[in-house]
Order: sequence, then structure tokens, then C-alpha cells
Amino acid sequence: MRRPVWLVLLALVAGCATGGGRPPAPVTWPPGQYFLEATVSYVTRFGIQRDEHSAELHVEADQSIRLDSQTGICRDPLPLELQRDESRGVRTFRCGEVTFEIRPGPGTVTGQLSITVRELYRIRVCQERAFANPNGRCVRWDDDDRERTVTRRERLRVVRLD
Repeated sequence: MRRPVWLVLLALVAGCATGGGRPPAPVTWPPGQYFLEATVSYVTRFGIQRDEHSAELHVEADQSIRLDSQTGICRDPLPLELQRDESRGVRTFRCGEVTFEIRPGPGTVTGQLSITVRELYRIRVCQERAFANPNGRCVRWDDDDRERTVTRRERLRVVRLD
């Protein structure tokens, strides 16, 4: 018996929306102590700013994880965040203004650091309209410094301590 095409498509969409009914595989973290660091660079009014960020990560045999950072007290993920992280295979810690997102790798951990910074950028603006040529094109430009808030992401360098 041949089924209508719309019924087959509906079954496919329903299967995709529920993820096929399979829960994500649990994430296994390699136990140990790790030193994490990253350098974030951005432009300020005083030149190029380079901020060093570091933390110690402790993964216990029972899979409990603790992160100690020099940037501030680290907040463990909330249960909903932990569930979302688990489905993505990561663990996210917010430590003051810095966010560490770590993931297990073969015998180690990897990840990235993100931070929101105020960055300086320069735009070119046309001077007074009196300086425009007859075609209406600008013939004299000025540089104008502006600031914007951006999120910088850097890969973590990881050193195993034990």
C-alpha cells in the first residue's frame, strides 16, 4: 500500500524535531588538573591592550568539575545551562567578566575563553560639504575614532598539571 507523500514527510519532520528519541551520550571528562590560559587583544585609546586570563580546572574521577579563575569567582552552570551544555558536549563557567567554555579531548581538555570589551575603531568621514567636488564626491576626509562593545573569543592554551 502506498502512503501519501505528506504522511511520510510528517513522520520525517517529527523524527528530526524529537532527535529520534535518543538522549545525547553522556560527556566523559578526563580526570586531572589543568592550567588554562588565553590572551585577548583589542585596540583602546591608549594602544593595543593585551589581557591575560588564566584558570585552574580540576576534574575528579567522579566527573565533578571545579574551575578556579584569577578573573573572579566562577559560577557553576545552573541546572538548565548544565543540561544544555551536556547536549553540546561542553561545560561553561562564568568567572567575573570572563566565560570559559571547555570540552573534553583525548586525555585532556580544550576550549575557548570569551569576554566583552570596549574596543576603539576608526571610521573615515567626509569633511564639510564645501570640500565636495562638483559630482558630490568627498575630496577631503577625516578619521574619527569611535568605541564599540564587542565579544572577543580566544582558544585556550591548556597545560596538564598532574
